[in-house]
Amino acid sequence: VAPDGSSVIVWMENEEDGSGWSLMARFYNSSHTSVSNQTIRNTSNGSNFHPDVAMDQSGNAYISWTQVASDLSTYTVYVNVRNSSGASTVANFQVNATNSVYNGYPSIACEENGDFVVAWQMYGGDTATTHGIMAERFNSSGSSQGAEFQVNTEETGNQTNPVVASDSTGNFTIVWTSAGQDGSNDGIYGQRYTNAGATSGSEFQVSSTTSGFQNHPAIGMSKEGSAVIAWNSYGTDGSFDGVYLQGYNADGSLSGSEIIVNTTTTNFQQYPAVALYPITNNTAI
Repeated sequence: VAPDGSSVIVWMENEEDGSGWSLMARFYNSSHTSVSNQTIRNTSNGSNFHPDVAMDQSGNAYISWTQVASDLSTYTVYVNVRNSSGASTVANFQVNATNSVYNGYPSIACEENGDFVVAWQMYGGDTATTHGIMAERFNSSGSSQGAEFQVNTEETGNQTNPVVASDSTGNFTIVWTSAGQDGSNDGIYGQRYTNAGATSGSEFQVSSTTSGFQNHPAIGMSKEGSAVIAWNSYGTDGSFDGVYLQGYNADGSLSGSEIIVNTTTTNFQQYPAVALYPITNNTAI
């Protein structure tokens, strides 16, 4: 959602264009009236999966996704930029410089001026036999602001499902699922960065509960840099998956302790999403 209330929704649609999975985007004005319905195609054959989108101060949309070759030989991360009317302003371009077998599950975040960062999961990103988390920064025109870089410090096991959020000035945080790092199964970890792409502190553990599986994180960040991170936690609420969250202040310090979100605890509560109002205290949705 842009500050003026205009918005965009992206999704996957099967065989919309007769060639497998396509990406769709619908743009709305501040009155929630559709102004554009777009198919986002790549120039090569294959399918397109796992879209993510961010909007800058002017309503430009930055869309990332995974392009899968028709023979399933490669998975590649792409980005396209469109204005508030849905017209493409930066043509589709490949994000990952390293062409491993798998680059996928991208997440994208942008600051108010349109500079943006993409994080993704790469097989062999940290070792030859595991998945790691990679990221790269770009300006609003899609020009790289430095080479792609490895996010995770811990390289044992798989690091997967990254999500990224940015404050108004471009400081950003990347969060992911790490297998076995907390001494149990999956846990949630993160790394903070300055708007120049330098690490701000070291890799940190988000989920204080370590038994069972904590995975599929989501993150929201306010304009001032306070953040809320949410995730699935298996068995912690006495049943199957529950949703938990942890708040952070703009300086990276904890804001309160880990809490459960869902009141109903039987069966599965999964796949959270989170957003923050642009105020100094952590107000989560």
